[in-house]
Amino acid sequence: MLSDQENTSSSTNTFSTLTMESNSEEIDKLIHEEVIPNLVSITSNTQQLLSSLLLHPSLPSMLDQYSFDLFHPLINILYQSTNNEIIKLSKDLIIKLCSFASSKEIHSLLSEALTTKFIKVNKIANNNEITTNNNNTLLDLNFYEIVNNNELLTQLFLFQQFVNNLKRFPANDKRWHFLATLTRIGIQGFGMQIHQVDESHHDPEVMQYALERKIKSDRLFKECIKVFSNELFELSEFISNINEMNKQIKQREINCILQFYFAMLAKIFSNQQLIELFDEEVNNIMKGIVKCKQTFNDLLEYFERYEKWNKKKNEHDNDEHNGDENMEELEEMEEEDEIEEDEKKNFIHWDYYGIGIFIYLILIKGIEKSKYNIFILSDHYIFLLSKTYIESMLHSGIPSISVIGLKLLKFILQNYLKKKYCIKLDFNTKQSNEMLKIYFDACQALINFMTSCPNDKERTEAYRCFQEYISRFNDEGRYELLYFTLQKCPFPTMVAVVLDILKDEIILEYNAIFERMGKLQLEKLKEQNNYKPLIPNKNIEELNQQLKTNESISNNVITIPKLKYEKDQIEHIQLYAKDSKVFLQKHKIPNLLIELLTKYVDFPFDNDHSQVLVRGLNLFYFLLLRDSEPNVTGIMDKEIKDKLEEKILKVLREKIEKKEKYEQNNRSQELTTIKEENEEEDIDYETLLQEYGDEFSEDEREALMELQEQKENQIEKEQVGVQSQLNMFLLEEVLQRIDKILDK
Repeated sequence: MLSDQENTSSSTNTFSTLTMESNSEEIDKLIHEEVIPNLVSITSNTQQLLSSLLLHPSLPSMLDQYSFDLFHPLINILYQSTNNEIIKLSKDLIIKLCSFASSKEIHSLLSEALTTKFIKVNKIANNNEITTNNNNTLLDLNFYEIVNNNELLTQLFLFQQFVNNLKRFPANDKRWHFLATLTRIGIQGFGMQIHQVDESHHDPEVMQYALERKIKSDRLFKECIKVFSNELFELSEFISNINEMNKQIKQREINCILQFYFAMLAKIFSNQQLIELFDEEVNNIMKGIVKCKQTFNDLLEYFERYEKWNKKKNEHDNDEHNGDENMEELEEMEEEDEIEEDEKKNFIHWDYYGIGIFIYLILIKGIEKSKYNIFILSDHYIFLLSKTYIESMLHSGIPSISVIGLKLLKFILQNYLKKKYCIKLDFNTKQSNEMLKIYFDACQALINFMTSCPNDKERTEAYRCFQEYISRFNDEGRYELLYFTLQKCPFPTMVAVVLDILKDEIILEYNAIFERMGKLQLEKLKEQNNYKPLIPNKNIEELNQQLKTNESISNNVITIPKLKYEKDQIEHIQLYAKDSKVFLQKHKIPNLLIELLTKYVDFPFDNDHSQVLVRGLNLFYFLLLRDSEPNVTGIMDKEIKDKLEEKILKVLREKIEKKEKYEQNNRSQELTTIKEENEEEDIDYETLLQEYGDEFSEDEREALMELQEQKENQIEKEQVGVQSQLNMFLLEEVLQRIDKILDK
C-alpha cells in the first residue's frame, strides 16, 4: 500500500502529464480521486500539488468546471494549515478560481464561507474554551478572548475576494441584490465585541491580563475595519465611475455601500475607548462616504422621502371615502419623488446611530466638511432632518453614542436655532398636534437621557440643553411642550423639575408686566412690599443630586412676600396681562396644576409623589402670593378654588390626618421598641462572619446572616420613615400657607 507521501507524489506526476488535449474523464478522475483527497489531508507534498495546479495550462477550464469541488478543500487549508507557503499557494489558487469560475457560483461559495465559519469563545468557570460552530456569523469574539490571527486573516481574505467578485457582475438591475448580501455579511462581522478595561479592579495581574486582551482585540478590530473600508472605497469608486448604468439601480447599489459605512461608524462609536484609537479609520470611512457622491442634504433626507410617501399612502388606504382626486395626488407625488413600488419595497435601511454620527463628524468635527455644500432651506432645516437620529442616539442606552446625540443637539441649537422663540407653532391649523408630537419627541429623548445618565456633567448639559430647546419655541409652543411633558413623563422626579421651569415662565411674564408699568410704578411696588424682582435660577448641583438619587431636595415652601397692589397697579397688571398668550391666561395654569396633581394625590407620602405635590402646591402658592389681587390667572375664582379644594386640598388633609392618627397610635409601641433596641449591643454581624466565620456551624452562620439582614432592613425602614415624616411636614406647611390666603 502506498504511503500518503507516495500517493501525493504519484498524483502530482500524473497531473503534470495532463495536457490541454486530455479528455474530461481523465481530468475528472484525477480531480476527484487524487487531487481533492490530497488537498483535504494536507500532507507534506500538498505544496507540490498546489504548485502543479497553478502552473497547469488547463487551469482556467478546470477551475470553471470544478469550482464547487475545489473551493471547500482550499478553504479548509486556509483554516487548518500552519504552513505559510501552502496557505499562500491556496490563496493564489482561490484568487484564480474567483477569476475563472462563474461569478454567481463564486458569490454563492464565498457567501457560505463568510457566514458559516466563525470563532466563538464560551466562558466556562475561570477558563475560556474556544469552539468552532456554524451559526451564521462572520466573527464573534465573546468575552474578548483573542484567537489565532489566521482565523481573522482568512475571513478578511475571503471578504476581499467577495468584493472583487461583485465587480464581475454585469451592471444591471439584479446586481444590487448581491451587494445587499455584502452588507449583511459585513454587519454580521460587527458582532465582534470589543473589550473595555475595568479600571476599578485593584488586582495588578487581573488588570494586566485585561489590558493585554484589550490591546489584541483592538488590533484585530482595527484590521477588520481597515480591510472593510479599503474594499468598500474601491467598490464605491468602481460603481460611481460606471456611466452607462441605470441611475435608479446605481443609487440602490450606492445605498448598500452607505449602509455598510454607517454600520461601521455605529460600531466604532459604541465604545469610547475605540473612538480614541480609531481616528485614521474614521477618516478613511468618511472619505469612502464622500466617494459615494451623495450630497449632505440627500443623506439627511434619505429616510424623510420614504416616510412622506408611506404616510401619504397610509392616509389614502385608511380613508374609505377618498376619491379619484386623492389617488391622483398620490400618483403625482410618486412621479415627483421618482419612487416606484419596487424601490420602496427594496428600501435599504441605514443605521440610525451611524447617520447621526456622520452628521456629528461633518458639523462638529469638520471631517470632510469641505466636500459637502450644505444647502440650508430654513433656520431649523438641519434640526428637523437630524432630530430623528439625535433622538435615537439619546434613547440608545450606549453612553458614548448618547453623549454624541446630546452634543449634536446642543450644536444645532447654538448654531442653527440661535434665537429664542424662533420656532413658531400655530395651534389654529390642522397640523398643530402633529407638529407638537414631532417636537415633543426630542423632549422625551432628553428626559430619558437625564434620568438614566450616571455622569453629573453630562446630566447637567442635558438639563441645560432641555431648557435651551424649550426656549426656542413661541409662548404657545413652550406651554404645550411643558404640558405634554408633565402629562406623559413617567418620571416624577422630572415632572417636579418641569414644574420649576413652568414657574420660571410665569415669573418672566410677570416681570415683563412690571417692567411695562414703568419705572415709577415699579419703584412704588418695591417700597410697598419690600419686593425684589425674582430671577429664574436653577441650582444645577441640586438638580444633579435629585436626578441621581431621586431624593427630595429643595422642596422648601416659597418664602417670598405676598404682594399688595394699589388700585391703579391692579388695573395696569390686568390690562397688560391681556397680551399674554398662554402663561397668564385665565384658568390656564390653575387647571393644569389641578389636573396634574390629581394623579399623585392618592399616595402623597411616597417620595416620588411627594416631590410633585410639593412642587405643584408651591407653584399654586406662588400664584396666590403674586396674583391673588390682580387675579389675571383666575387663581381666586370660585370655580378654581372649589375645584382645588375638592380634588386636592381636602384629599391631602384627610390623608395627613389619617397618617397622624396611625402614627400616634403606634408611637408608644415604637418608642418601647427603640428603647429595647438601643439597650442591645450594636453588633456588626457581617464583620463577625468575616473574621470568625470558621468557628461557627452552618446553622449559626445562617442565623447571623439573617440577623444582619434584619438589621439592614430596620435601618432602611427608619430612613424611609424619616423621609416620609419630612414629606408630610412639607405638605402640611404648604397646605397651611395656601389655606391662610384662601380663607381670607
